[in-house]
Amino acid sequence: MFGKLLKYEFKSVGAWFFGLYGLAIFISLGLGLWFHHNIGLNKETVVNSNTQDILLFALSSALAAVFIAILIATLLIIIRCFYNNIFGREGYLTLTLPVSTHKTILAKLLTAFIWNVCSAMVFIISVSLLVLPSLHRVRPSYLSDLMNSIKDGFFSLKIILVALLLIVVIFTSILEIYFSISLGQLFQDYRGLLAFTFYFVINLTRSFLAYLAAGAGDGLEFLVLSNNYSDHYNLILNIIVTAIYGIIFYFGTHYIIKNKLNIQ
Repeated sequence: MFGKLLKYEFKSVGAWFFGLYGLAIFISLGLGLWFHHNIGLNKETVVNSNTQDILLFALSSALAAVFIAILIATLLIIIRCFYNNIFGREGYLTLTLPVSTHKTILAKLLTAFIWNVCSAMVFIISVSLLVLPSLHRVRPSYLSDLMNSIKDGFFSLKIILVALLLIVVIFTSILEIYFSISLGQLFQDYRGLLAFTFYFVINLTRSFLAYLAAGAGDGLEFLVLSNNYSDHYNLILNIIVTAIYGIIFYFGTHYIIKNKLNIQ
């Protein structure tokens, strides 16, 4: 049943995301080929120059719009799917399914995480298609130097810890949204506004606690426990603290859904 939940989550929004992903890759490929063709070439005529400038502006604007759309869509899907499927009218159907509350939350959490990772990968692929075709004209040895750097550092402990921290941050960020929505639905009115307020208060509280824990008078370490990732200790510490927040958000969300559910 858990697999069916995942399948339903992906099918409900998959068409939108894959359409945006395909459009982003297609436009990036077109821009990359344009740069590859035009870098180092002299513009022959004013008309041709104006046409090229208009084409460049149009493609660049379209790509920026697609990236913004992907970012907004990812955030809205996280909010909409969770709220509508549990606290909206669809909640009556969701709660009749023969699955536990844990599986319901985990299915939505895993789906949201995968869409976040896919969006990040599409962004990386798009930037690569945009830049890589022209790099050899600017610096012929750049690609080989880049590959050697990736090869040397890919399996280092620091890179592994950074990747683990990113994964934990994504999961915790999603769970923070879920927990804020769950707190907001405890009230009858202004649920959306209250959910946003709770999200703001939670972030402010986390920042204040991090500031106190860091003990920095200048306030530079205001957003995380430590923003110094130069050693393994700070990375591990950030992973542990972020994971603790995620666990609190998860079980807080589970408790509210299990015991304080208030479907409109």
